[in-house]
Amino acid sequence: MDGTIYIEAQHLRKYGVETQAPVIALKLGEIGYWPIFTRASVLDLNNGELSEDLIDSAIAGSMWGWDERNPLATKAREYLEERLREHV
Repeated sequence: MDGTIYIEAQHLRKYGVETQAPVIALKLGEIGYWPIFTRASVLDLNNGELSEDLIDSAIAGSMWGWDERNPLATKAREYLEERLREHV
């Protein structure tokens, strides 16, 4: 586990982002997104399903920052920090 949430590209389209990649990586602590060309599903990459709220929170973190000054990112930040602690 490396602090990354994988989402389907369609989740970014509502923000005007167009990409040919089927999967997008959102990385804890980093602004931006990384297109991923893979046949693996986001379900497999995340080791389970993510809620829409968690996905929206991760998108907010990737757009406006992951720290406490961005309360929209809190849910995803706490989720990823907990997963990182579990894999230490």
